[in-house]
Amino acid sequence: MEKKKVFVLGSINVDLVVYAEHFPEKGETVVGKEFFINQGGKGANQAVAAKKAGADAIFIGRVGTDIFSNIAEESLKKFEVAHRLTFDETAQTGIAVINVDKTGENRITIIEGANGHVGSEELMFLKKNIKSGDFLLLQGEIHVDVLVEASKIAKSAEAFIIFDPAPVKEE
Repeated sequence: MEKKKVFVLGSINVDLVVYAEHFPEKGETVVGKEFFINQGGKGANQAVAAKKAGADAIFIGRVGTDIFSNIAEESLKKFEVAHRLTFDETAQTGIAVINVDKTGENRITIIEGANGHVGSEELMFLKKNIKSGDFLLLQGEIHVDVLVEASKIAKSAEAFIIFDPAPVKEE
């Protein structure tokens, strides 16, 4: 019996994480304690989690053609997540700037970038590949019209749909 696939259509970001004693006040410069770059985006994170849980996970998303696209793709490869990335010359790769203070509280700024362009190319790939009994994981970091269309494709293929609405957008 063929193993069912877990398709994840969604966001992929590069997280720029800064640790400091406290958050800068208006006009203040703070010297940080630590900095690192992480893979992020709720969609890519779902795909990595599914792969770690033993699923045959496939991430479908979009990145720019900037230096961050290489980091994003390499992170998927590092976790051995199969992927279908569209490289968008009109947008940058999604970025999250995460500031963390000594108590662990964080403040996050997200730049949607290419995630905001996920659409027809990614949906066509999904339509050609999803089968009955497969799973489709969705989250709220791509546009709602794409989520609706992806859900229709999965339903038509008799696949299971799991939707995490985070982050809730006020549109």
